[in-house]
Amino acid sequence: MDEENSEAQSGVTAYSEEEDPFTNIDELQNHGINGGDINKLKAAGLCTVISCLMTTKKEMLNIKGITEAKAEKIFEAAGKIETLSFKTGFQIMEMRKSIKRISTGSPSLDMLLQGGIES
Repeated sequence: MDEENSEAQSGVTAYSEEEDPFTNIDELQNHGINGGDINKLKAAGLCTVISCLMTTKKEMLNIKGITEAKAEKIFEAAGKIETLSFKTGFQIMEMRKSIKRISTGSPSLDMLLQGGIES
């Protein structure tokens, strides 16, 4: 059975890791952030570099063990990896094409949901 048929039967749209639009938070370790601090961020629900950039300084400081100096270092490292900049509607539309969709089991409902439920 080829990849397209197995994908259609499973109901999940697959994409390679290279196409993943989000950078895993573990990448911060390559930019000087301690592994223990990364685990604290994960425990607080921050799993991507973008999520760190979108977190306010106050929210970051509410994470147990994250000091003001560490927060600044995290923001600086995250800013080197990802940039928060203006994106056109076309760019966002292209990014949304990579979102995984899970089939509901009903072809009619999947059609209304444009491929299934977004992951």
